[in-house]
Amino acid sequence: MSNMYSYYPNISHNNPSDTDFADGQSDHKDTANNEPSDLVDIAPVPEVHLAEIGDRVAQSDVLKNINENTLYDPAEVDRFNEKNVSKLSLSRLQRYYENKDRHVISILSKRNQISIDKKFMLEFGNREILMDTSHTMIDYQLVVANSIGFFILLPNTVNDHRFKFDMDLKSPHGQFKGKHGMVGFDTKGRMLYLGRANNEDVYLAMAPNDFLGGTSELCAAGHSTGSSVMS
Repeated sequence: MSNMYSYYPNISHNNPSDTDFADGQSDHKDTANNEPSDLVDIAPVPEVHLAEIGDRVAQSDVLKNINENTLYDPAEVDRFNEKNVSKLSLSRLQRYYENKDRHVISILSKRNQISIDKKFMLEFGNREILMDTSHTMIDYQLVVANSIGFFILLPNTVNDHRFKFDMDLKSPHGQFKGKHGMVGFDTKGRMLYLGRANNEDVYLAMAPNDFLGGTSELCAAGHSTGSSVMS
């Protein structure tokens, strides 16, 4: 038998008023040296629960079984994909929210496609968006002029003594960093690096005539079929 025992001492709950803060002494008696009343031997481990050295289940196997049996069921996924797709308008979701409809959870049992109502959309080029970045952190920003010229570099203030444009015509190999930017046309061979203005890269873009004439379709953001370096 082992000499390791566990016991439950008689602990009374303390109250801030029971302590004399003047001398730091408490009214409670120290029970740490009292004899234990109920002794329970916790040392012996049943042989059936003993594990051999190296006898363990790899964590990867545990995660695999969790995914296969609880989090991911291929049959359930197939049944979901076979369901008919229902169109769910954004205005309908708005009504659910405003009316605090408790039955909204039932739409999760269906396969839905969210359709955005026209009233929630802002059409491109209508100048309906005013951005205030005074309290916003922007990871990426691309500004494209709406006509030929460098006026877009000028600050939108009467006076700005901090404005600075460092022109650099010795780096024609500079690649356009616009993989997230919507320029509107394929940037392959059409971008010339000119320097930096207020810590922002400046490029001269040679846009196609059909783009300038408004007869071509706008390309997706970041669209480029090759190097942007101007030939």
